[in-house]
Amino acid sequence: MSNTTVNTNETTIVTDEVKSFQNEIAEVRNTVSGWYSNEYKTSNERLYSIFSKLYVHYDNLTSTVDDATTQKREWIEAECKAKGVVLTKKPTVIQLLVNYAFYVDDVDCSKRLSSYVRVLKSAVCTDGVAADNIAKWIADKGGVESVRQQTTKSAVTKEQRIEEGNALLNRFE
Repeated sequence: MSNTTVNTNETTIVTDEVKSFQNEIAEVRNTVSGWYSNEYKTSNERLYSIFSKLYVHYDNLTSTVDDATTQKREWIEAECKAKGVVLTKKPTVIQLLVNYAFYVDDVDCSKRLSSYVRVLKSAVCTDGVAADNIAKWIADKGGVESVRQQTTKSAVTKEQRIEEGNALLNRFE
């Protein structure tokens, strides 16, 4: 067998391998596109609608102080404790609502719960945000993680994160 034949065979094998890779990665990309436009988008929309419902309950539990409100708060706190949720000594209404709604048995979800508490607290403390527009507010802010990050002491803006990301990417070019 001549060197030309060997080189041609190797080239064909490499070309076929690259084409196979391209097809496989394109299939992954198509799967991601479908997931993003279906499950991911729907999941976020559902999550944000849950925040809306929790906001309504927050308003109801904080707008009046009467026996019914006190009993509701005591009930939800007792339910959280019965589930094994670790609460602060004097949990806020937001902490109770989020922990009751999102706590999952046998799953360490403390970071997620903390994030959701921060997001709902941030929404409640922001003028113009209410149950009927919290979903849009969260989406406009860049999502739950973005809102959560903005509530930390070392918060950076979305623009700052983009700038830092671009600088990092440019280092590798």
